[in-house]
Amino acid sequence: MAMTIAAIASLPGHSAAKEVAVFIHGLGGFAPDEFFGFPYWVYINEFTERGFEAYQAEVGPVSSNHDRACEAYAQIMGTVVDYGKVHSERHGHNRYGRNFTGKGFYPEWSTENPIHILGHSMGGSTIRKLEILLQEGIQEEIDATPPEELSPLFAGLGTMIKTMTSFSGTHDGSTLEPLLGEDIVRVIEVFILGFAGISEDTFIDEIYGFDLSQWNITKLSNETIGDFFTRMRESPIWSVDNLDLAPFDLSPDGALVQQEAGQHAYPDTHYFAFSTSLTQPVYRCNDEETVCGYAQEASPLMWAGLSPFANIIGDVEQPQDLRENDGLVPVESSKCPQLAYPGTTCIPFDPNSDNDDWEWVPGQWYYQYTLLDHLQIIGWTYNDADDDRARANFANQAQRILRAVGADGGTDLDSTMAPTPFKDAAADEGRSASEVAAIAGGSVGSALALAALALVLWIRRSSSATFAADPATSLPTSASASPSAGLQSARVGRREPASIVVSSANPSYVAREPSF
Repeated sequence: MAMTIAAIASLPGHSAAKEVAVFIHGLGGFAPDEFFGFPYWVYINEFTERGFEAYQAEVGPVSSNHDRACEAYAQIMGTVVDYGKVHSERHGHNRYGRNFTGKGFYPEWSTENPIHILGHSMGGSTIRKLEILLQEGIQEEIDATPPEELSPLFAGLGTMIKTMTSFSGTHDGSTLEPLLGEDIVRVIEVFILGFAGISEDTFIDEIYGFDLSQWNITKLSNETIGDFFTRMRESPIWSVDNLDLAPFDLSPDGALVQQEAGQHAYPDTHYFAFSTSLTQPVYRCNDEETVCGYAQEASPLMWAGLSPFANIIGDVEQPQDLRENDGLVPVESSKCPQLAYPGTTCIPFDPNSDNDDWEWVPGQWYYQYTLLDHLQIIGWTYNDADDDRARANFANQAQRILRAVGADGGTDLDSTMAPTPFKDAAADEGRSASEVAAIAGGSVGSALALAALALVLWIRRSSSATFAADPATSLPTSASASPSAGLQSARVGRREPASIVVSSANPSYVAREPSF
């Protein structure tokens, strides 16, 4: 598929040191030249207007974090995508992918010329994977690959990222993965992969590309549909044991594996996360009325297509600290990586303290609790209040980054753009909750949101993984003992659900389940 790889803009007047920002989309995301030019990053201009050279990478929308990180690296440097000799042989796909030679965003990228990198949703965990590869390399790739063939990405290059920012990042995976059910997501998976193969190199590919060329699932020009599907059935991409696609990396188990390969934070990089929420506590009991407590249900201000998933994640039977969510990701997961790092802290950031006295300390994760849903955070909004809040987050983060690196333009943040506290947004807008919900459900924008969510649904349980041991993709010992156990099993030191359990011996007696 032809792809536009051009800078958004670069304005004069910033510091002598070039400030380059690369944006990585999430699951089901798309490039600037896809979807008829509909913007994924609506407020990227808040960076370009402050002097950044801003680029949007196009990575596989349903690929693994490893493959997406390799693709992002190649696009920035202007090289051929190299997924790694060992990695590609293990997972049964081509070693090399798209060719970006001569088209690099910033070929000067190095430890002397680090960049700023930002990711939304799965993009948040993809940029973490990229950082881990840059910092740690992959020893088995070094051992198995002739030096002249080894991608520098796998050699361990050091600190090449100045600042890292995630928006609704899937740092600890999503509990939606084990809750959707294996059968339904498997059907969706088969449909998406089959459609990806048929649509490659057609007019559909010009509208939306799956970028799965490494798997050889493109229908050949001299191939009948029957022959195509016969060949596809033999591809390893269909295997339920395939851990080299997005589903495993979006699971808590996959997040744990990725985190165990690197540090919680590296000392010379600044980290910031926008942790999003748009659910509200509602007292509920399960169908059997054996468990009662405060569930987290979708706010009427949430996009209609996200609401069912928000209610699944926030169900009263789920762990209490993982119920609050933005429609796809629990708040706790989007704060910062935690599963593999017991005792580490995600430091809350108060936007009211964002002034010259606040110091953004490198080597620590900060997060800002933000009352927007999973799509509103990137500017997919339908009312002025949310639109202003989303824009403020981008503008303030651009300013925050400039100030952190001492660049020109890092002046005081615009207090008029500070995120507003969440009150009764329906009342603030002069609308009833039902009117707001009707706007969400009936707007043209929601159709675009639902199109992206069709891909988000493609999340598979990975409990039957049987691949050979792979430090980069195999299940950790703790997770292997109880596959897909979820965040609550892998999160060391986390509190258990504090729901109310109705005693079966005496239905009139209500006892509170202990918390630890």
